[in-house]
Amino acid sequence: MDENTPMIFTSLKDVAIYFSVDETLPEAEVKSLIEKNVYKFTDCGAWIKFMDNGIELGSIVEGSDAEVSSDPLIYPFPEIDIEETIDYIEREASWLWTEANESEDDYEAES
Repeated sequence: MDENTPMIFTSLKDVAIYFSVDETLPEAEVKSLIEKNVYKFTDCGAWIKFMDNGIELGSIVEGSDAEVSSDPLIYPFPEIDIEETIDYIEREASWLWTEANESEDDYEAES
């Protein structure tokens, strides 16, 4: 597959490759490293849940009782689905954080 061809996720191996994890490591280590990379490389500190037939992504919104999650991504799914899911989670988490942590006085001071 050349680098311009969108990736199709069919297994944990593909998820590992996408998140820059050595897919040849033991499965528990692969999952742990993916979890760390998902958290580390998203502004909202996202989480990932592994299922036999796919993954689910989400984020706990700091400073609130809110949580953002996605519909499960079921294998096979295209790369665009994971990118759009992460973008959605980042936007929603940011909006929810702002709503929970900034008062109306903060908005008036910025005006």
